[in-house]
Amino acid sequence: MSFSFENQGTHTYLVYTVAEGEVMDSVTVGMLTINKIPGLAHTLFTQMDSTRYVKYDVSARVSVRQFFAGPVNKKRLIGVFRGVVDAVLSAEEYMIEADSIVLDLDYMFADVSTCETVLVCLPVVDDGFGKGDLAAFFKNIMFSTQFDQTENCGYIATIINFLNGSSVFSLENFKKLLDGIEGAAPATEKPPQPVVPERKPAPAEVHNGERSAPQSTISSSVTANPAQTTSSSVVKDTPAKEDPVPQTNQESSKKKSGFGLFSGLFGGKSDSDEKKKNKNDDIGFPVPGEDGGVDIPGLDRDPAPSAGTSSGGAANGFLHNGHQKADTGMAPSVNSNAASSSEPKSIAGTAGSFGETTVLNGAKSGETTVLSQTPAAQPKPYLVRLKNNERINVDKPSFRIGKERSYVDYFVADNSTISRAHANIITRDGEYFVVDTNSKNHTYVNGQMIQSNVETKITHGTKLKFSNEEYEFRLY
Repeated sequence: MSFSFENQGTHTYLVYTVAEGEVMDSVTVGMLTINKIPGLAHTLFTQMDSTRYVKYDVSARVSVRQFFAGPVNKKRLIGVFRGVVDAVLSAEEYMIEADSIVLDLDYMFADVSTCETVLVCLPVVDDGFGKGDLAAFFKNIMFSTQFDQTENCGYIATIINFLNGSSVFSLENFKKLLDGIEGAAPATEKPPQPVVPERKPAPAEVHNGERSAPQSTISSSVTANPAQTTSSSVVKDTPAKEDPVPQTNQESSKKKSGFGLFSGLFGGKSDSDEKKKNKNDDIGFPVPGEDGGVDIPGLDRDPAPSAGTSSGGAANGFLHNGHQKADTGMAPSVNSNAASSSEPKSIAGTAGSFGETTVLNGAKSGETTVLSQTPAAQPKPYLVRLKNNERINVDKPSFRIGKERSYVDYFVADNSTISRAHANIITRDGEYFVVDTNSKNHTYVNGQMIQSNVETKITHGTKLKFSNEEYEFRLY
């Protein structure tokens, strides 16, 4: 298909150049140029010398492929599907061959605000395009689109089940399904349940040796039976006398271990110390955390007294539970055999020999290893709005600019001449491009207007103008 785009004033046209020898369907051309057909783009037919052109007005609309870039919500999907259905059904009413409708996402155009979608009808006899299988066309969209997960996505299963449910696809029934989905009320969230505070009894009060009944902290909404209400609000509760419980060996051992704790601080041995020793003797191997056991990170061990320091002194450490803590500044011990060797041995698992700088990348420069060079930082593209020096980070592969808040990435709120979807900045393979998306007031690069839907390369310092709003593109 020989399509191109053309800008005329505030209008943008998709232009089809009729090849020499192609036969035009005069009836279809007349229907398209005279009528405004639902679902089909407004069509013009022109001829210059011997070259014929069919033009479609797609001003202020973006292609469906661009429209479906990123997460797609229900409104967008239903808008596109309804446009396809309306186009095919309208073609039958206006005696237009449905096979002449182009089912290509690049040549279907949507309004980003209303999601209304129009298609292109190519009035060429035996063009060979064909409308194809509509059910397969819709299925392909369903399975290749990323949907917005922030909303209720039950409609997706409904559409897929319909497309798979029957061998014969009915366009009328599919339209009814779309009408039902579009008119369905959104699922309402359940109202939050009231939080009922926990009923806690108030502590009993003692008056003159008598304990009052505990009162609830929350008053009951049910009135008690007057016949069952007592004259006094205080209920006397005489506690039953309990026989003294003889002290058990377990409690006495707890008390004894308590005194043993203090005796350990002053140099004495407690029963718990004896139990630990006997426990290690019975097991036959060191227990983590016990004396002579395995070191555990975070637990202090009794260090071996260093040379020149008495066991009871604190010259190289401080006392902790009656023991001297090791000096953290001591160097780790080295194997005496390795130290006495005239030639240092390399340590397993490391590159280079002991005492030299470790090699990270295997390259040496004398005795000092040269670190591998870190990759250069990637440039972070951004725009500067010249009238107020506002900085806009271009942080997506396809960065949308316009005044439709629900669609664009950078929303221009204070300039009515900007289109709802005015332009995109494309990042690809370290290069940057600007694309005008059929805006009415166009896009300019360094003062020159660019053609719609054509990528124009931009670099650091490029001056961009969206309508009459000036920006500068920067990388650093």
